[in-house]
Amino acid sequence: MKPQDWAIQPRPGDPPLTLFRGKTLTELPPGTEIDRYGEPSGNLTYAAGTPFERRSLVPDWVTRPYRVYRVQRPTEALTGVAIPWFEQPGGGTAFVLNRSIAELIESGHLVEIPNQVPPTRP
Repeated sequence: MKPQDWAIQPRPGDPPLTLFRGKTLTELPPGTEIDRYGEPSGNLTYAAGTPFERRSLVPDWVTRPYRVYRVQRPTEALTGVAIPWFEQPGGGTAFVLNRSIAELIESGHLVEIPNQVPPTRP
């Protein structure tokens, strides 16, 4: 399937779907914890605690706000594995959510877990 064919797409400013392999549609069950470097206006998250270098994000994104969220209601997502990029190994499990984090918090699908620290870097 071509990246533009997926029903769930990254929000403006988040990396394109071409940076993920093995993409599948999934439903995140309540209790799942996900995290993000960046503002809640985006929809790209990773399995909570994924090391930064396994995300293959733009290197200076490590300075963005780090937040952790817990799924409260079943939430649709497109999942995939980050490919190597930006001289990073990739391999982290990404979840592109069906709406922005802010919208999912407002609807009660997600809650932020306060006072979380980013995973340590090697």
